[in-house]
Amino acid sequence: MGAASTAVCSSVGLGYALSTWSSPHRLLIALIGVLALASCPVIVSDRVMRVLTGPRREPFLYAWSGSLLVAVTTTALLDSGGRSPLALLFSASLVFTASGFGRDGAVVMGVATIGCYLLTCLAGSPGAWMTVLTGNALALIAATCALTAGRLRASLSAQAVLTEQLRWQAQHDGLTGCLSHTAFVERVEEEVARSHRTQRPLGMLMLDLDDFKLANDTFGHVVADELLTDLGAALRDAVRGHDLVGRVGGDEFAVIAPDAGEHETSMLAERVRVRLLQVGAAMGVGVSVGTAVLHAGDDGRELRQRADRALYTAKGTTQRLPSLVVLD
Repeated sequence: MGAASTAVCSSVGLGYALSTWSSPHRLLIALIGVLALASCPVIVSDRVMRVLTGPRREPFLYAWSGSLLVAVTTTALLDSGGRSPLALLFSASLVFTASGFGRDGAVVMGVATIGCYLLTCLAGSPGAWMTVLTGNALALIAATCALTAGRLRASLSAQAVLTEQLRWQAQHDGLTGCLSHTAFVERVEEEVARSHRTQRPLGMLMLDLDDFKLANDTFGHVVADELLTDLGAALRDAVRGHDLVGRVGGDEFAVIAPDAGEHETSMLAERVRVRLLQVGAAMGVGVSVGTAVLHAGDDGRELRQRADRALYTAKGTTQRLPSLVVLD
């Protein structure tokens, strides 16, 4: 609605300037209309839409609506003030206000809009009665916008929360809370690209639960699922705050460790191994860990394959004792 109201205002202003080209200041009015119209595709771009759903939403909306209000006021003043047909565009500004702001913002921008309209009336009064009638009409529209904006904003906020919940569910494993296989692979590629770009080290851990199938057959699926949940939570607690944990198979997990060289990766793997052993010991479940670090020219697939080979080397060293293998 905000982009639509901006497009309407700019189109009307541009069309009015072209249809009355012989009057003064038409080039400047047309230029303002063109600039406003050109901003509409930018407003609906992905980058701006991310701003509108983030913490900078309010400042951006104030800047956007303020710019629209200034454009309407300027074009009306350049024409004939309150007598100009462009003064009618103040109502479009109020519609924009209602579509984007909460109740407080709608009140602030409603008052500003009415003030700007009265300013144009000082430059070219359409007559006392017309000024009063138009001012009252704008005040009524502003009041309606303030009443509806709060409900609209609450609805949009609820929708944003639901969207975020769905996004989280799509990227995470519901049982363990770790990243899903697809989401983890995507993040690995992102971290590999970042590591090559910044020349910072990158480590990776591949983990496989030993004897988990035996525990599953012995204690049943429900208890085994509860164990997986506990192991996932323990794994996320054991890694560093900026490490990424994914569940990449039924009883396989992986960790991508930014800014971790061989030593840091090995230390992290040992800490994770010990922590998961503590959780799985009651059901006889161990853990094998393989690690690898990023080499020059590696992509995410090569890093994952090297960590996977280290994991299977670790599992092959012993059938029952948990092990750790580092593949450099």
